[in-house]
Amino acid sequence: MRKDLDLNRLNAYSATAHMYAAIANGEVPADRKGGIIIFPQEVSDLQLIADKLDCVHWTAGRFCRGRHTGKNGEVYSEDSLSVEITGVSDDALIKICKELCRALDQETALIKMYSERNRIVVYKD
Repeated sequence: MRKDLDLNRLNAYSATAHMYAAIANGEVPADRKGGIIIFPQEVSDLQLIADKLDCVHWTAGRFCRGRHTGKNGEVYSEDSLSVEITGVSDDALIKICKELCRALDQETALIKMYSERNRIVVYKD
């Protein structure tokens, strides 16, 4: 993540713009696209996320559309924190999700992988 981005002002538009800027600059190989991780519970420790994701391109915001309720009652909606990560494989994205869930004390998360257009995976720790 670029150090000059204001974590409190990011949204879906800046996340998408950041992703396309990275691709335009040749920073994201074509075979490693990334995706979005969405947390159901409140996450306010953006510095912890920044520390964990220091080596990849990422942005955070609230850019989940619609509403999804999991089997255990967890709710993913427009209020859920999303973390978009670019430049990593699907396997790396799942590994990062696992690390973030443990660090942020989250039991579940949704993962939308860019390589699979219509695939959303539920991660459960």
